[in-house]
Amino acid sequence: MAGGTGGRRYGLVVVSCVAVVLLVVQLRIDRVLGPPGIVGLGFAGGPVRAMEIVGAWSPGARAAAAFGLGLDFLFALAYAAALG
Repeated sequence: MAGGTGGRRYGLVVVSCVAVVLLVVQLRIDRVLGPPGIVGLGFAGGPVRAMEIVGAWSPGARAAAAFGLGLDFLFALAYAAALG
């Protein structure tokens, strides 16, 4: 393997694994949150509607959404590392 090839392959494996974990977690989060879910929050259109959506979630649903958001950031970091 050339110098950077092994690192890139490792990075792509890490990104792929994080993506699979993110997908599984996101599907579970969507079941916990129910409509309008995390996508509905993203399209809330303003802070008042966003607060209404989050206010309708249980504490467990809020924790699940926060965990999913953390995984989103992990995915972005892993992706950037794989490219670099």
